[in-house]
Amino acid sequence: MTIVKNTAEKLGLGGGIYVNNGAEVSLANNVKLYNNHATTAGDDIYNTGTITFGATGEDWALDGYPDCTDAIDGWYIDKENWRWDAHNEDENGDLHITPVLANTYTGTLAIKAAHAIGGTTEDPTLPDMKDSVKIDKTATELDENDKTTVTLNIGSGETKTVSDVVFVLDKSTSMDVREEAAAMLKELEKEQRIMLLKSVWWYLIKMGTEYWS
Repeated sequence: MTIVKNTAEKLGLGGGIYVNNGAEVSLANNVKLYNNHATTAGDDIYNTGTITFGATGEDWALDGYPDCTDAIDGWYIDKENWRWDAHNEDENGDLHITPVLANTYTGTLAIKAAHAIGGTTEDPTLPDMKDSVKIDKTATELDENDKTTVTLNIGSGETKTVSDVVFVLDKSTSMDVREEAAAMLKELEKEQRIMLLKSVWWYLIKMGTEYWS
């Protein structure tokens, strides 16, 4: 089933689906529900009964005015006086991007299939680049005040730098220094940060320093 490009004109609520008080609606996972519009609240879904819905589709995207053309990445609050907007700050400097998890909800809920900050007109599946910044977003379910806690984990791929190091030890060095050098090499070798050359091993033995345990 596909529910797109509809507009709620009479009530201005629920451009795609309006679930009245006392009614129950369960949407199958293959239902395509996006790019609908409502003048007051709930571009795609306005619920006062009970509704169950799944995640948005991976290939969904907004279709332009009055929205953008960015890829859709989830469901977002789209209620009266807090319409979804990830591009324009309100008078308080806020963007209206409160995510809603796919689940079953009873009571007033107005939502829209949209995106968070950083929407893109490109394919939402980004290349796996080890040096790129990765952002993971999780959100709790809405509480009685229609609030949710969003957690962002920001990190980047780790790049290990490999270097060739030559370790030279003067044979006139004191025994204490030789022992400290051998201990340092042993610790580095445990961390797999060096490959001990045989010449170094024999050199240390010749100097009377025991390296191998």
